[in-house]
Amino acid sequence: MKKSVLTLSLLMTLAGTQAFASTTDLTITGTITPSACTPTLSNGGVVDYGRLNVEGLEETAGGYNLPDKALALTVACGASTPFALIATDNRRDSTTNPLGFGMGLHETQPIGTYSMIFTGAELDGQQHGPLTSQDGGTSWSPITNARLLDSVSYPDYRVGFGATAPVAATQLNANMAVQASIAKDLSFNDDILLDGSSTLEIVYL
Repeated sequence: MKKSVLTLSLLMTLAGTQAFASTTDLTITGTITPSACTPTLSNGGVVDYGRLNVEGLEETAGGYNLPDKALALTVACGASTPFALIATDNRRDSTTNPLGFGMGLHETQPIGTYSMIFTGAELDGQQHGPLTSQDGGTSWSPITNARLLDSVSYPDYRVGFGATAPVAATQLNANMAVQASIAKDLSFNDDILLDGSSTLEIVYL
């Protein structure tokens, strides 16, 4: 979460000393952020698949799909605030899909990838559809399914909720779908331990 901060810089420049033209310039710069927002995921942010047998998984051309999961996301703000979501992949080097998030390694092999997807959200009791921005929040486009992307690989990508731009709100409630798949070329001789990790962050607009 980005914490609200108040930054105030006093920049003073003294002109060169002259007998008849001594001047002093004072410049004040600063950034005041809105009230802080706190994101919370259900189940402590843990998606637990338990023990799965690969033979019972849906096979695709590139791997095996795991059962769909979901977590509830809540964002609480101290005052009505427009904001967006970004995510950072903490297992970036292990992803098997540039649009997904990594799930760690098994014997040096990338295990697979997972996606976090929103189809809508409730903000202060009103339903709103998802939006995405490719330019750091300057422009927004409505979309049916908004997936989070890694903020390091896609630094200008944002997910918000509203009609044409993210609406200001004090409370957001949304279901976040988690869809995962594992690679087909893994060695299945031993147990494979899933080790995905990502960080969700609030971006104030």
